[in-house]
This record gives sequence, structure tokens and C-alpha cells, in this order.
Amino acid sequence: MATCGVASAQPCLIDYTVTADPAPVGGQYSAGQQVLFCLTINSWNQAGINWLHGVVPTFGAGWDPASFIAGAPPFECGFSGGSWTYANSVTGTSPSNVGAQGPGWFFDLDNDGDP
Repeated sequence: MATCGVASAQPCLIDYTVTADPAPVGGQYSAGQQVLFCLTINSWNQAGINWLHGVVPTFGAGWDPASFIAGAPPFECGFSGGSWTYANSVTGTSPSNVGAQGPGWFFDLDNDGDP
């Protein structure tokens, strides 16, 4: 059995909702059970010149990230011309996210395949 928790977020994420279908029974899922998670970002804060650029879910023991199947990408709501992409891992270089991150959704500003 596995449990699912809500991940902590970096300072730019102000408000979000997470839904799971089906809902867990007693806070848990059975081994091998397929679950659809949907994250809706309701509000975020631009921090300087940094925008929200990645969403990395955090799951507890019992979850196998290698078994995740990414759904449709989030829509791009600005005017940058970039797009969201699902990646198993990206490497952050800014002081707030140095090192490997993922799997998750990341924004590829110039659509070069490297978010």
C-alpha cells in the first residue's frame, strides 16, 4: 500500500489544488492501482525575473516514478512562445534549485528540448 502526500513548493507557488481519481481509501492506495492526479495552480508570484518554470510532484515510499504516465501538458498562458514538457530529469543551475529535478513538468522557453 502507498500513501500520497502534498509536496512543499518553492516561494513562487501561492495556491494550488490537487485531485486524485479515485480518491484513496483510508488515505491509501493498493499496490498496482492506477490513479489520475490533477494539479491546478490557482495563484503564483513572480519572484524578480523568475517565473514558475517547473512542477515536480513529491511522492512518498511505495510510489514508482518510473511507472508514471504523463498526461497532456499544461497550457502556456503567457506570450513567451515556449511550451511545457514532461521530463524524467532536468538539472537546475540557479541558486534556488541546483541539481537534478524531476520527474515533472518543466517550461522550455525556446522549445529546444532543454527546459
